[in-house]
Amino acid sequence: MAEDWPKVVSRRLTRVSPWMTVIERAVEFAPGAPVELYHAVGQQDYIAIVALTPEGRIPIVRQYRPALERFLEDPRLPIHNNSSELNLRRQAIGRKNWLFVGNEEGGHVNTLFVSLLASCAVHRIEPWAYLRDILCLLPRWPVHHVLELAPANWSTTYARDDVQAKLAANVYRQATLTQA
Repeated sequence: MAEDWPKVVSRRLTRVSPWMTVIERAVEFAPGAPVELYHAVGQQDYIAIVALTPEGRIPIVRQYRPALERFLEDPRLPIHNNSSELNLRRQAIGRKNWLFVGNEEGGHVNTLFVSLLASCAVHRIEPWAYLRDILCLLPRWPVHHVLELAPANWSTTYARDDVQAKLAANVYRQATLTQA
């Protein structure tokens, strides 16, 4: 039964342009088929595509083949890049919205808040609670200790007893906690 694999399930020729025709094949592999078999089938497809293209019109995918196949060698790598695309989406939508910040100073303030929220995400801090607590502490916080309020240092600062006492005594913080 192993000699029947891989099986070509479907085959289609697609005319991409006057100078290039691509062979699309759906190939089915046996469970646990070796990676070398995958490479051999891919090589056959490439030879067929090059045979249908005039000289000098080799597809650029050939250049990037090792990088595109890296997920086959390392099982920790995902076959997709959904998380990267999701993170880029935030920037793309923001770029469109940030055209209308009002003036240059508004752009600087927006940049400050976006970087602060991104820093919260990196350090796994809930942004709303962080901003609420920071805005409650800042008016009476010593200037020479302001870096203790940065997201990188927030978990150790928040755990201190004196900080907890200041936050518990803050009327505005208590008001926002009871509303939520």
